[in-house]
Amino acid sequence: MDRLKPYDGEFETLEELTGIVNELRKGLNDEVSQASGKTPNELISVEKEYLASLPQGLEKYYVKVQQRKVSNDSMVKFRKHQYSVNPKYIGKTVEIKETSDQKGIKIFYAGSLISAHKLTAKPFIYHRGDLHEVLKTDLFKDIEVPEEELDKYTII
Repeated sequence: MDRLKPYDGEFETLEELTGIVNELRKGLNDEVSQASGKTPNELISVEKEYLASLPQGLEKYYVKVQQRKVSNDSMVKFRKHQYSVNPKYIGKTVEIKETSDQKGIKIFYAGSLISAHKLTAKPFIYHRGDLHEVLKTDLFKDIEVPEEELDKYTII
């Protein structure tokens, strides 16, 4: 980890960090070990035949899933930003998974996808439908208001 300290603040994206780590990895794997007198690349070629393949299904141990409780304002927090969900999930615990391209999140309840959002710099990210549902359960809970009228009360 000490080898990464000079790069502190020198990257802004995960891709940039990955590039730095890969360059360090390449360099480290070509350094001669004081203990063995060989490089890690030389040793792995000898040891490869003794290594067994990994069992299937390990993804569940390293795929990052974060659990969040849906707030009273029908939002879940992910990386300092809040994302809307349908108000019927208020108080419930949901799972948030980042998309494989790291440009969005998917929100699940009891294993079912309930929402998906693109990652943005905005502090609050709403789906129009979620806002409408919030209005219907709060401000207009005793009044029948047509969907098209609800847009008058929202700002996105």
